[in-house]
Amino acid sequence: MAGVPPDYFSATGQLWGNPIYDYKRMEKDGFRWWKDRVRNASNIYDVLRIDHFRGMADYWAIPFPSKDATPGHWEIGPGTKLVDAIKEAAKDMQIVAEDLGALDDSVYRLKAYSQWPGMHIFEFGFDSKDPSNHDLPANYEPNSV
Repeated sequence: MAGVPPDYFSATGQLWGNPIYDYKRMEKDGFRWWKDRVRNASNIYDVLRIDHFRGMADYWAIPFPSKDATPGHWEIGPGTKLVDAIKEAAKDMQIVAEDLGALDDSVYRLKAYSQWPGMHIFEFGFDSKDPSNHDLPANYEPNSV
């Protein structure tokens, strides 16, 4: 099942309850389901936000039937292959990568590869005294929302 590991918001993580995409199978048909979804969205919207972008780099997999997210583990996501498929389908539609939460180098590298703007939460910038805080306005990247 999908979710996120324990963090500063929840000691037991988040258990979303939905199944995880079978990315290996999706890759076999060139991520057709994703491409169809993005093409359909481009007929309705000017901007598409990719929720939980970090799941494209790696994602938290929780065994069924867990009661919370603590027994989960990290799995490697589809990465650049899925980014390329989405870009192909999106054509000129603007895409925003929702890159909130606990991020690591694999997420930062994938976001740089995609060239999609990421997101910041202004209030989160002042939650800690860490001068490198991702959400501190002085640390915003030029390509961000």
